[in-house]
Amino acid sequence: MENSTFEYSTADADIDGKIDSVMNPAGGIIRADRIDELILEKDKVDTKATKVICRSRMDRKCPIGLCRQAG
Repeated sequence: MENSTFEYSTADADIDGKIDSVMNPAGGIIRADRIDELILEKDKVDTKATKVICRSRMDRKCPIGLCRQAG
């Protein structure tokens, strides 16, 4: 696994470019052009507390209901 970002952090991040991996953010909004891996462990974080926005076309691997395409 690549280095993961935002683990147990509350973030308001706007990233130009790709993020390799986001793991267990505690809350907030994460915007990026692309996120290769999104890990949300329901027993460790409130998955509803974080909004993830991918500006590029959504990847079919993205967990349903967690990544939203910017409009």
